[in-house]
Amino acid sequence: MKKIMYLWCAFALLVFAGCSSDKDDLGDSSQDVFSQNEEIFLAQANMEPEFNNPSLNCWNFNPRSQETENTGAHQEEITRDGNGITKVSFRNTPIEYRPSTSEEFVATYIGVDFSENYQWVRSMKSTDGTRNTEVYDQYYKGVKVGGAGFAIHYKNDERITLVTGSYLPVKDLDVTPAFSVTTARNIYARYLNVPVEYIGEANLVIGQYPLSQESDQFAPRLTYYLVYINGANAEGYCSLDAKTGRILVTRANYILN
Repeated sequence: MKKIMYLWCAFALLVFAGCSSDKDDLGDSSQDVFSQNEEIFLAQANMEPEFNNPSLNCWNFNPRSQETENTGAHQEEITRDGNGITKVSFRNTPIEYRPSTSEEFVATYIGVDFSENYQWVRSMKSTDGTRNTEVYDQYYKGVKVGGAGFAIHYKNDERITLVTGSYLPVKDLDVTPAFSVTTARNIYARYLNVPVEYIGEANLVIGQYPLSQESDQFAPRLTYYLVYINGANAEGYCSLDAKTGRILVTRANYILN
């Protein structure tokens, strides 16, 4: 009987030790440290960007899309491209049909909930005080949609006169990255063959990319947007797929070089 009790005690100690080890592993993961998971993504990361077009990045959307113009029910001039609305002018619209708030504009012309999809960035007034501009960035499930948002212009703080910007339709996109910021920075550092200290903080950004190098079809992707810092200058940029670890596109910063 004593022998059985000893065996049970030994088994309990082993279980406790295993649980403690698992807890430690989870703790390391939550603290964003170099892990076996990172090694997997580093090993499968591509050393040549998936796309060779440097103008293709999470801020520019679909460069191949064509703009079209049409007139709305109240003489508003609406410009659209493959990414959605880019401009709405109300210069010929009777005052009573012009939206009076950004919430009203988004609900009417975009058809989404304003508070869930937009965050205020800044307000600007003209020097004579007759014109006011409100700038908003687009978000999806709390993640910024790169390059998307609107500048909403008012005259005399009454009704909206002009809206410029872009809206990227995003639907059913999982915004949980498959690996950490640390892993993303290490992948880009390895690609550049520089110490990871040269890579600034990575930010999660939703961008739109072709389904393949030759495809004309685009789809939103969750990406890490990284910056290569050399001294005081930003020397390069990288968009990295936050689900696969693949480098989508890189770009040198020719302006600051």
